[in-house]
Amino acid sequence: MQERIPLAVANALVDPLVFGKPDQLHENYAWLRANMPLAVAEPEGYDPFWAVTRHADILDVSRQNALFHSADRSTTIVNKEGDAFVRKLTGGNPNLIRSLVQMDPPDHPKYRALTQNWFMPQSLKKIEDRVRAIAEAAVARFLEKGARECDFVAE
Repeated sequence: MQERIPLAVANALVDPLVFGKPDQLHENYAWLRANMPLAVAEPEGYDPFWAVTRHADILDVSRQNALFHSADRSTTIVNKEGDAFVRKLTGGNPNLIRSLVQMDPPDHPKYRALTQNWFMPQSLKKIEDRVRAIAEAAVARFLEKGARECDFVAE
């Protein structure tokens, strides 16, 4: 039998306002990890989805590609209305963009093989100094402004 997450918690998982309140967001996820680490959420206006909140379970799910697909549903949580809109735009595909994250075998391994070598440790080592210099320059610019925090995207 599938455990159902209480409606208030399920609704909080999809509420953008909760994501703007880190304490409330973390409180919900802490409760889920302690009480229902692997359960079904049925928030109002959304198709049911599994909430997997413990690291070991997430790893287990991510290794079972034949059972847990990426291409069948949106890889971001969208309400039923948003899902229907995207599927109408794409001719039935649940994702506006088709990247590795939205692919299942046999496509995923083929596309992954195209760039996999770029992300291997020996390849990353070749650009480490350049990436480090860019990161240090960015941090130096932030520090020059004297602020204790910044919006990395806006800056």
